[in-house]
Amino acid sequence: MSDIRLQALKEQIQRVLEQAANASEPEAKANLSSLACVLTSALVEVACRVYVGNYAQKRADTSVSTYVCTRLYFFQNGKTDDITKLLRDFSSELAVKFTNSIGEQGKDAVDSVVSKKNEIVHGKGAGIGLDTMKRYHKDVLSALDKLRDLLA
Repeated sequence: MSDIRLQALKEQIQRVLEQAANASEPEAKANLSSLACVLTSALVEVACRVYVGNYAQKRADTSVSTYVCTRLYFFQNGKTDDITKLLRDFSSELAVKFTNSIGEQGKDAVDSVVSKKNEIVHGKGAGIGLDTMKRYHKDVLSALDKLRDLLA
């Protein structure tokens, strides 16, 4: 998955959040907020694949980077502990830097979005409020920007 696809996904989420904000029906607002949550969780997965894949491609032999990118295809439901473990497979220093850079607010946002997405797609829970989703989305974007910068 490319940086172009990543940007398209970011733009799609932004449009869904705007539609939710403009929705007059509470049910439509709630459904769009839930969709934004699912898409934001997907954004975490895609960003990890793109950023870590690019990192491997810049630093490793082609056969090694191909292997890494193939394995990244299976990276799913990426809570911060999973992202940290993925980074630790490359370097414990990367893992520590990532954890320290995102702080508790970033960790809470990423973990909450992934957990809430799992509840939504498995028919559990009541969705997520728009204000909460907007806050999580902003904090997830910040955490992913820090991951991108760390792996650049």
